[in-house]
Order: sequence, then C-alpha cells, then structure tokens
Amino acid sequence: MPSDPRPSAPLDSPSTLPLAHEQEFLLLQHDEDGSSSGFGPRPVSSGGWRLRGPIDLDALRGAMGDVVEWHEPLRTALLAENGRIRQKVHPAYEPEPEVSDLSAVDEHDRDTAAEDFLNRSEALVFDEDGPPWIRVHLGRFDATDAVLSIVARQPQVDVWSVHLILRDLMAFYGARRGEDGSGPRRGPGYREYVSHQRSSTDVEARDASFDYWSTRLSGARPIVVPADRPPSGGEAMGTRRQRFTVDAELGLRTTDLAKSMRCSPFMVLFSVYLIHLGRSTGEWDGVVWTLTPGPGRRRRRWEDTVGYFVNMMPLRADISHCRTFREVVERVRSACIEAYPHEVPFVRLVAEAPEVMGALEQGGMVVPGFQMSPHEFTLGRHSAAGLDCVPVRRRLSQDLAPDVPDDAILWTMEVSPEGELLGAVNSSVERFEESTIEAMTTAFTRLLRCAVDAPDAPLDHV
Repeated sequence: MPSDPRPSAPLDSPSTLPLAHEQEFLLLQHDEDGSSSGFGPRPVSSGGWRLRGPIDLDALRGAMGDVVEWHEPLRTALLAENGRIRQKVHPAYEPEPEVSDLSAVDEHDRDTAAEDFLNRSEALVFDEDGPPWIRVHLGRFDATDAVLSIVARQPQVDVWSVHLILRDLMAFYGARRGEDGSGPRRGPGYREYVSHQRSSTDVEARDASFDYWSTRLSGARPIVVPADRPPSGGEAMGTRRQRFTVDAELGLRTTDLAKSMRCSPFMVLFSVYLIHLGRSTGEWDGVVWTLTPGPGRRRRRWEDTVGYFVNMMPLRADISHCRTFREVVERVRSACIEAYPHEVPFVRLVAEAPEVMGALEQGGMVVPGFQMSPHEFTLGRHSAAGLDCVPVRRRLSQDLAPDVPDDAILWTMEVSPEGELLGAVNSSVERFEESTIEAMTTAFTRLLRCAVDAPDAPLDHV
C-alpha cells in the first residue's frame, strides 16, 4: 500500500511542473511493489482504429506534429533529481508513423489481422527517457483500408486521452487537407489541472470526503484472491491479457436491466463480480478496488484535457444479507452513489487516512480490481477529408500486455455498439495460469446469465 507521496518539484519554470496526484500513485506503486506498472518500459495507454479511405501520409505526419505541439503531455519526460520527481516539457517534435505492409492478408482475415497488429504494437517498449513519448503505427491492407494504433506513455496519458488525441489528429488532418472549419477544440492544459489540484482551497469539501472514507472503510477488510503461485521476489515476468465476449443478446438484456433499475451497466456487472468473489473467497462484506476516470474527469472543465487522470477508488458494498440479485444491485447502486461525490486522488486518501488504508493491506495476496471502458465517446467514429476512423473492438488475447502489478488482477468490461460485452482480465504471467483465468471468466459469464434471467430469484439459486 503506497504511503504519503514523495515531494514533487515546484512549478518553477514554463518547462517544468510537478506530478499530479494520479501520477504520484503510479510512481509509488512501481517503487513499493517492484512491478513495472509504474514508470517502466511497458506502462502504456493505447487505442486502435480501422481507417477507410485514401490516406495522405504527409498530411498524417504533419497532423501528428500538430497534436504533439497542441498537447504538452505528448512531449513531456519524467525526471528524478535530488529525490524529487518533476515533469520536463520538451520542444515539439513530429513523430514518424511506423508503416507496415499488410497487403498479403486475405480480405476475409483482415479483422483478425488488425487486432493482432494492435496487440503487437502495444508489446513494444518505450525508451523511458524518450523521445518519442507517443508512437503511431499504421498497417496498410490496401490503398483504402488500414489499421491505426496510437500508443502513449501511461504516466503522461490515459486511455481517455488517447481518444482525444485521435479526435484532434483527425481535426488537424482535415485542416491540412484543406477542409473548411477543421481544427481541434482547445481545452485547458494538463499543467492547469496540476496547478488547480495543488491550489484547491475547498478545505470543507475535502475534509468531508476524508471523514466519509474514514467512516465507510472503518473495520473493512479487503477482498483478495489466491494465486496459482506465490511471487518469486525477482523481476516481474510480465502481464497477460485474456479476453472474453458476452454475446449481444445477453449484453442487451444486461443493459436493459440496468436502465430499468436506474443504474449503470457497471453497477450490474460489478454486482455479478461481487457475487463471483463472494463464492470463491467467502467474503461478502469487503473492499474491492475500482479504477475510475478520476475525480478530475467528473468535471466538465477537464473533459478535453490530455493527461493522466485515472484513479484507484475503494468500493465497499455489504451484500451478506441480500436475498436476490436485484437486492445486490440496489446495494451496489447505493454504495456507488454515496462514494462518487467523495472520490479523491488515492495518494491523498492514503496520506489523510493512513490507519484505515493500512488495514486494507494483505501481503502476498492478489488484489482484484474492476473497471468499465472509460468514456462513451470511445464508441464513436471520426471522419476527416474522406478518411473514416472506426474504433476496433478487441477480442484477441495478448501474451504480452500493458503491465499491472503482480499482486493485482484487473477486470475491464466494455459495451460494444452492437450490445456485446467485451471483457478482459489482466493478470501476472508469473502468478496465474491461463486456465485459471479462463475458469473465472466462464463462471462470471454463467453467473451473469443466471442473474439477468432471474433477478428476483433467491440468490442461492443463481
């Protein structure tokens, strides 16, 4: 469990700024867990799109330079000096798209080949000192069909931001191709967010939030899951991402149930996950960690800001006395509605409530996390100058995925435009067998189907 964050450098020149609290969490996680999920070579945020239409490579290259100049985090390095970490903003540069020839792929196999291309582009490592701090990979099937991958360094950029980058890339591309009215929207910069975070004077609201968490988490225990193997104590072997799909028929009924209960799909799916954990661990009242877009993203002001905002938030929902799945969802819905207004950056929660947070430590055990895909607009498409960009929905598993700590297991769910539920489980190659994760996802899917089929049936019949 990370402790109070190390001091960051002051904002002492236009080219330097301190870390945001969310970045401090990543750093501390890396320092104390010894994993590469903090500031190692493969903590990345990425996105992939299928491109339809003729591509002007010169315009695309120039548009990437425009995006890097537009968003400071895409040209920012993290430096350690005298026990302090600071962000160093570098001059603009023009990333060179890495173009691959995929013309040998049969037309019927292109969808699978596109996913494989994205998986391989994520597996490449960054030079931690950079540049570049963002990579663009373009795989070309033919003159009007391609796949685009944008991969950025996670400490500077989150997944939400990757989709902002694509949106702005298309706007600049259209402008360079002579489209009238093209050009990106200007949101406040990430340095403004960092400055706002450190100069906030709303002490009353902050104290109320810390009081809430101290009360809510008092006496709580973490829900932890056993791994197939203990940690080796050496360098982590890497992360595997196993994907699974819930068919559209069940996915649509899941979202319909959420609407009927005035809650989000996350609340329904998280309820299923809590039951799954309860049956496998015997714990029905405990804390499960959720990754959220962050308290900053909840404010409209920062919606268009490229940077790293992701936060880890504890959710406690006592479902020990729930009789039906509907009651579990209602309990989770109440817990979420209570907690979200009090969300604070994780490192601040640790600093202000060390006794409570320290009680949630479980050495040697694996901590489960659960999240939904970060934003609705990631389902959308973007077009410019005859080029149409559609997000690729991922179904292929990855043997070498963006890192998570070896003492964590992270579930991610996404709702596709067709209603499918696309799931992924990131786990340590060292700690878990593929067959163990597959058994988990199979049990989760079976439990989801039974719960949605009969939300008012006795829970022990589900």
